[in-house]
Amino acid sequence: MRKDYLKILGLNDDASDEQIKKAWKKKVLQFHPDKNPSDNAQNEFIKVCDAYQNLTSGTFENIDETIPPETNEFYKKYNQNLTKEDIAKRRQKAREHNKYKEMYEEYILSISYKGLRKSFLYKFSNIVAVCSLIIGSILFLDYSVLEPKAETAVILNQYYNIDNVVYNVYDLNYQIPTEKREYEVSTAFSGDNFKGLKYNSFIKIYKSRILNQNISFSHADDTYQTSMLNRFSIYIAFWVFIVLFSSTDSKFCNKRS
Repeated sequence: MRKDYLKILGLNDDASDEQIKKAWKKKVLQFHPDKNPSDNAQNEFIKVCDAYQNLTSGTFENIDETIPPETNEFYKKYNQNLTKEDIAKRRQKAREHNKYKEMYEEYILSISYKGLRKSFLYKFSNIVAVCSLIIGSILFLDYSVLEPKAETAVILNQYYNIDNVVYNVYDLNYQIPTEKREYEVSTAFSGDNFKGLKYNSFIKIYKSRILNQNISFSHADDTYQTSMLNRFSIYIAFWVFIVLFSSTDSKFCNKRS
């Protein structure tokens, strides 16, 4: 394995620590991504740093300095001939190695992040986040901010669907030619407001201002505040949309920050 690492640095099997360090510095300058824009530079840079890391790993990297060397079992078993000065040097080398390792890992993270920012996935996620922000804002404005418009309709017939009562209604306003004059609205049995509605009863349909959705409906004499939520409207899951889009938007904001 040592031979493979030395080969990456362009050294012979008997290379000294000083030669390894010099070769590593030379290779780092050669393949540093900030100085070498080639596609292969980043991979070579990682190989060179990995080789140097493995070649310079100290024996005492994991020794706990709070334990005196003479009482350390690892020291007693494998390094009985080392002096305290030797141990101190190796510990210093281990500190330098750990410091380099942290800098190396931080650099790898930075170049990985740069690569991510240039990727299609990053750009696509930004587009999705912007679109979700726009859609979420429109939904919130349409449902919660703008007052719905009230239109008059008449009930043609009704039927029951599991836990809903469904009304087939005829729109008497018919302001948009592309819309159907006949459509269905539905409400749950759990409310009592639907009682009294029958064939030829006049009702109010409350439509959203932007998407023209049938949000709710009520008796002709009632108001929007006492209306029945239309279970066929997309706004039946309004808060699900808001939570979904807001979570996407928060991720987008975190990325931008």
